[in-house]
Amino acid sequence: MAEDARQSRTVLNRHTYVPHYVMITANALAAGASRLYRNHFDLGINEGRITAVLGHEPDRTALEIGNAVAMNKSIISRSLHTLLERGLVSQSGGGRGRRYRLTEAGERVHDAVVRMSLDREALLLQGIDDAERSTLLRLLGRMLDNVTEMNSYVPVIAKTGPVE
Repeated sequence: MAEDARQSRTVLNRHTYVPHYVMITANALAAGASRLYRNHFDLGINEGRITAVLGHEPDRTALEIGNAVAMNKSIISRSLHTLLERGLVSQSGGGRGRRYRLTEAGERVHDAVVRMSLDREALLLQGIDDAERSTLLRLLGRMLDNVTEMNSYVPVIAKTGPVE
């Protein structure tokens, strides 16, 4: 009977389940970037992401940075503190209106991060032509648009009792 129950269950096939590929790709990309940032700049992935945002959009508040990189405010706060201590970021204003920007040293780190990121992107996209890249970006954008609805999903699950 247990064998029959197992055969009738629906299981996720990791070879056809899109979130599986998205998650393992994102994890692998983050791990590789983290290793490079640690080895070359003694920074973590979160500091690298903040540096990228401030290089593109200077004079941002912590909230704006957090929204741009989808990180919670405690991680943003710790990472900004690290960047300030290292002299890679400066701040102006006070309170919640405090704004951050890259220093000259921060701009040098940013520029090196951008070069590494573009090189890594080229390696990732080997064998993918421009039309496929455009399609990929369009589809990823549509998926990102769907994330809020997906994350608000509340399943209706029958209680089966405690899992033993």
